[in-house]
Parts: sequence; structure tokens; C-alpha cells
Amino acid sequence: MAAAATIRSAVPAAERRPFWTGTPEIYFAKAIEYGYQIESAKRELAGLTEMNHALRLEDASLRDPERIDVLARRMGLVPPEPGQVIRMDGNAADAQGPVMASNAPVMVVAQ
Repeated sequence: MAAAATIRSAVPAAERRPFWTGTPEIYFAKAIEYGYQIESAKRELAGLTEMNHALRLEDASLRDPERIDVLARRMGLVPPEPGQVIRMDGNAADAQGPVMASNAPVMVVAQ
């Protein structure tokens, strides 16, 4: 406490300023302005969150395998015959040895 009293006595009372330096009207106006900006940002966030949810649902419905199968059949596509599909992501343990390329006959379908 003695140190604080020493500091207070070093600065004359006429030169001391209160902590609050400014008019409250300016601070209140800024607070109101910031409040409106915050509420606007919250509304925008809520709208974007809702749009994100709707887009995720649409994405899931477009990726539905049954829907894709129906569209493929309408275009005339048919399921692959046995041996037409070669999986590229197989494990190395599945491979018995080196794989050689083959020249298998290919059927061409005219449209």
C-alpha cells in the first residue's frame, strides 16, 4: 500500500485522468453495431448449415446404388460377365506369381 501511495503522491491530482476516456455514446453505438453483425453472422451460419445438410442428403441420394443400377439399365448397360472384372486393389498374398497380360477376345456391341 505504501508504494501505491507514493505513486499517487508523485502525480498531482490535476494531471490524473480517470480510467474511462471517451464518451459512452460511441462505445454503445459500436456495441450495438457489433451485436447486429454477430446476429447477421449467426443467421448466415444457420443458413449455410441447413444448405450443407440438404446438399449432403442430395449427395447420398444420388450415390444410391439402386438408383444407379436403374439408370444404367435404362441406358442399355448390363452386368459384367464372369471374368470381365479385374480387381486392382487385391492383396499381394492373392497373387501366386507374376501376372502376364492376355489377349482375350473382346465382343463389340453396335448401337
